[in-house]
Amino acid sequence: MSLGLESSKPLMASAASAASAASAASASTSKSLVLVTFDVDGTLLTGNHLHHAAFNHAFKTVFNVDALIAEVPHQGMTDSAIIQKVLLQRGFSDDQIKLKMNDAFNEMSKYYTSNLKKDDPEPHLLPGVKNVLERLSQMSISLALVTGNVQSIGWQKVDKLGIKEYFSFGGFGDEHDDRAQLINIAIDKAKTAGFCVTYEDEPSKQVKNVFHVGDTPADVIAARDSGVKSIAVCTGKFPAEDLQQYSPYAIVENMTNDQHILKILGLL
Repeated sequence: MSLGLESSKPLMASAASAASAASAASASTSKSLVLVTFDVDGTLLTGNHLHHAAFNHAFKTVFNVDALIAEVPHQGMTDSAIIQKVLLQRGFSDDQIKLKMNDAFNEMSKYYTSNLKKDDPEPHLLPGVKNVLERLSQMSISLALVTGNVQSIGWQKVDKLGIKEYFSFGGFGDEHDDRAQLINIAIDKAKTAGFCVTYEDEPSKQVKNVFHVGDTPADVIAARDSGVKSIAVCTGKFPAEDLQQYSPYAIVENMTNDQHILKILGLL
């Protein structure tokens, strides 16, 4: 089983982009008492054939190799870590990969944008997601995406399914290759916008009012490593018994029981 444990190499992120995201988040985040970050694939939605094809296109276009994302276990990994893992297996060096990583991101984004069709059956929204996001939004809870997807692909997925309106910022796979750091990036953007992080009583380092929702062991591990509470959902490739091994704060089968999720978040 792949845990999606990525290295902690920071990636290039645009200061202007970060500032823009923080500004967009400021209106509601400053008033919110809770921050909930959501993984995308397997958590909010499912269906990734176009995203997978974008990887394969980037391998060929940027690195001139007929490689496939399916060559490595990749559940829970960031896009950058997947690219690195596939190419290392193909004999590329770290330096060769790093030199062209941003080119690969750009090619993936262009391919995804060019081939995304309105009538494509994928991706599709998972049960209960829209209702949970709507209820949290009505309660002025701050919501963020934390996904291994590069930003443009992640935003296009949620936009196509009509849930982009619930999010204005996040942490993405072209900002860092370590999923825990993506949670920290999202928290930092929220704090810049006025969100106040609170902690459990000392000596605990557990963050009290930030939750990460995800469907893989990597999500649970990332939440633990960043000091936040994890809510594992069994809507991806991993059943509850697998996820339980990593001791998440809570496990739910799916997001159809919004009342239960609000209770887990301490909102009821």
